[in-house]
Amino acid sequence: MEISQSILENLYSKFLKFIEFEDGVISETFRKSNYFNESESFKLQIYEKARSYLESSKWKETDIGTKKIYDSVHKSFDAIKEIKGSDKKGVDLVNWRKVDAFKKIINKQEFERVFFDFYKGKDSDENVFNKLNIEYKLDYQTISYLFFIKEKNKFLPISQEKIDKLFKDQLNVLDFKSAKNISWKNYLRYLLIIKEVSEFLKKKDPETTLLDAHSFLWIAGTKMKDVSLIGNVNTNLEKGKNGLLLINPEDPSFYYPDEDTTQNKVLLFEGATKLVTVNIYERNIEARNQCISHWKPICAVCKFDFELEFGEIGKGFIHVHHKIPISQINEIQEIDPKNDLIPVCPNCHAMLHKRTPPFSVEELKLIRSKSDERNI
Repeated sequence: MEISQSILENLYSKFLKFIEFEDGVISETFRKSNYFNESESFKLQIYEKARSYLESSKWKETDIGTKKIYDSVHKSFDAIKEIKGSDKKGVDLVNWRKVDAFKKIINKQEFERVFFDFYKGKDSDENVFNKLNIEYKLDYQTISYLFFIKEKNKFLPISQEKIDKLFKDQLNVLDFKSAKNISWKNYLRYLLIIKEVSEFLKKKDPETTLLDAHSFLWIAGTKMKDVSLIGNVNTNLEKGKNGLLLINPEDPSFYYPDEDTTQNKVLLFEGATKLVTVNIYERNIEARNQCISHWKPICAVCKFDFELEFGEIGKGFIHVHHKIPISQINEIQEIDPKNDLIPVCPNCHAMLHKRTPPFSVEELKLIRSKSDERNI
């Protein structure tokens, strides 16, 4: 085993908090998260579209030398351009522009033999990998994509520099390097590491696939920190009496700290290149759940009910507001979910934090009622 189980448990815990924030509801498993499925479904879509273009099951040995196999392999890359759309999702799978290397292949008949034997199982995976790498000079992303569309439950695409960073930052695998290090041995180790993650995730959900594990790591390393900073918190704080010490990223004060916040961590936010320094305070998801269970997921200020308005997708969605901002406490403190926390809709939550210190719920209700009177 290359990966510490404690590292995976910690990463999984943070991941669940992240997708709860994104979905607005608690998912039983990460695979049941709308965010997970919507943000990563493109990989499976590309696979299925590529397989439909490849049609290797219909290849015959007499097709070798007719350019039919060459054209179908080349066509399989169109799936990336077609599925990725304007958000360029497919670029993270493989840079489709690199398929231009196919145009430089002179002896297409020999090339077709390689792929016929590969997709028909007449040659070993290692042999084919080495031929594509050494003889045909194809890059790592292209080769891994061709392996991926052969068998998604065995092979995966690879984006070297990003994968190297993921392994190092998220899994503490420090000696793995795929950038400028293309080889069958390297690719095999990459797959084995992802398989370890997959086996861990299967303990949480038996239906987890190898591709799910790839997506899990990808989100953990590239999405979580961009949205809520989950996974980037370094703290030596100890838990309170009830262990109420985890993060609630829905609090706007978490994103927009007081002006006099002590500078203790430098963060780069998405958008304009602006450095922002903030304190990061950990909050507890169980306290949030107990608050909602007691008060129900209805805004305490405007009485907005997401389920009533949006139906099933709004069920259970609400923000939770700390009556006394945790940033003002400056110490670990036990939280009373019924008295210290209150459910509010995102609009009212933002308005509560339009002032420092925040308005109270009663003050905001009064402001809102006066506004209603003016509009009569």
